[in-house]
Amino acid sequence: MTTIFLGPAGIPIDLAIAGATTGAFGAFQAGQAQAAEAKSQERIAEYNARIAAQETQIEQGRLATAETAATSRLRAATGAAGVLPEGAPLALEVKQTEEFQLQQLLTQHRLQVEQDILGMQAQQFRQRGKAAKRAAVIKAGTSLLKGFGTAAQMGA
Repeated sequence: MTTIFLGPAGIPIDLAIAGATTGAFGAFQAGQAQAAEAKSQERIAEYNARIAAQETQIEQGRLATAETAATSRLRAATGAAGVLPEGAPLALEVKQTEEFQLQQLLTQHRLQVEQDILGMQAQQFRQRGKAAKRAAVIKAGTSLLKGFGTAAQMGA
């Protein structure tokens, strides 16, 4: 291993080089930490998007079950009353079915929007992580160039 130490007169040059490498390392580490944080946030957003998708399926199933039960109760009530499923009772059943279908569509839309937002957030975090890594390399390079430039001026 070769030492660059230039004696007492070279101490400022040695310090400039040491400062440059330390600054470069610090900048690189900071960028890596920011990238890791962004990756963590990306994973959380992706997880939440998966949960939203599961909630959509569960809610759709719940609404379908509720619709079936309500329709069965309506048919049983009209049948027990001796009313034929035509005219007003049929219109009531159709209206009830339409209401459930509308509720399903609204729920699906709301949860799809939530899932899309979470997916976009994950993409933003992914881009932030990539930008943090690029910035770290640029900052580290800038620190090295500055330090070596200062050392070169001192040695001249």
